[in-house]
Amino acid sequence: MADELSVATGLRVGFIINPFAGVGGPAGLKGSDDDDTRNAAWLGELDLRAGTRASQFLSALGASTESLSFVTVPGSMGADTLGRVLTSGYDLIPFEPAIPSSAEDTKSACKMLLDENVDVIVFVGGDGTARDICAVISSQTSLGSRWAPVLGVPSGVKMHSGVFAITPDAAAAVIKDIIDGRIVSFSSREVRDIDEVAFAKGQVKSTYFGELHVPEALYYIQSVKHSGVEQEVLVLADIAAEIAERVEDIEDDDELMLIFAPGSTTQFIQHELGCDGTLLGVDVYQKGELIARDVNANTLYSLVQAFSGVVRIILTPIGGQGHIIGRGNQQLSPQLLKHLGREALWVVACKAKLSELQAPSLIVDSGDSELDQLWQGLVPVITGYHDQVLFAINTMPVLEPSV
Repeated sequence: MADELSVATGLRVGFIINPFAGVGGPAGLKGSDDDDTRNAAWLGELDLRAGTRASQFLSALGASTESLSFVTVPGSMGADTLGRVLTSGYDLIPFEPAIPSSAEDTKSACKMLLDENVDVIVFVGGDGTARDICAVISSQTSLGSRWAPVLGVPSGVKMHSGVFAITPDAAAAVIKDIIDGRIVSFSSREVRDIDEVAFAKGQVKSTYFGELHVPEALYYIQSVKHSGVEQEVLVLADIAAEIAERVEDIEDDDELMLIFAPGSTTQFIQHELGCDGTLLGVDVYQKGELIARDVNANTLYSLVQAFSGVVRIILTPIGGQGHIIGRGNQQLSPQLLKHLGREALWVVACKAKLSELQAPSLIVDSGDSELDQLWQGLVPVITGYHDQVLFAINTMPVLEPSV
């Protein structure tokens, strides 16, 4: 049952950025939580992307920012980005995060924002950030203190929780709907996080950490990721047979490089083709031989640039959510995707998987708004041997909100 949201206009927004969220994705590190990764990012050895995602969200708000009152954290956890994007001012909480910031800073900032009586907390991060905020809000609720609904702007490596908008632009659409009075309620959504140590070893261990209240806009909010290995083995074998035939057809005339994105579906296909690929990494093959295993974004782009033949990327939608770019495969950088073009994609999925998507469309959330818009439209999805369906790629959901 959804509860009522008390504010529809003049919204007071608590704004938190985890500046390190997602830094491990392009590097193929499977996460961003360990100290070495964060320190490398702070020293400039890894690209920070959370600020860019935050800017995309704020820019998509456009003139709606005039109806908002932002309260945020000094420095890279909020104020730096707001200062670059907003034409109006904002309020700061009296808190100085550590340099580099940590999970404890996120928790402290969240508690102080609640004390500022914000109407909603918008955070830019991944599952780890959601987990930190959930810990604070759950603690405040148990003490009978004030709490607020939250909205996640996705910036992590692979987000399993159901508290994130499907893209930064979709997060902006949720806030606009609240301002316009189209969303006046919220519902509970799960917060889940993975064990990054196990994840780096190819094991997915997703743990439930609680629930947060999210604005009731299910056409903009991603579902909890569906877990488990695909059971439709015969269908997957047919898809693998189709891929094998396509590979043979191309190799009759040209050199071919195959790039396998992460996932149990793509790994099954690799094994059917006699390739020993990873479950959670990006692997590259030529003539059936593995030439690069679990590559990062820079290595992958260099390999493709140096190759003069045909390149194909085999990837599959995230179960339940529908993302084909931007969840767990940030090694497929906007630079690489622009270089290859959408025709390089071989999207594969069982029809059952497509039918279970929250919205009847695929999502591209590359971090580059221009690319995301350019790639909208119908794309063939390989669903069996000599069997495919056309599915739409959208940066925003195709479902209409209920009135």
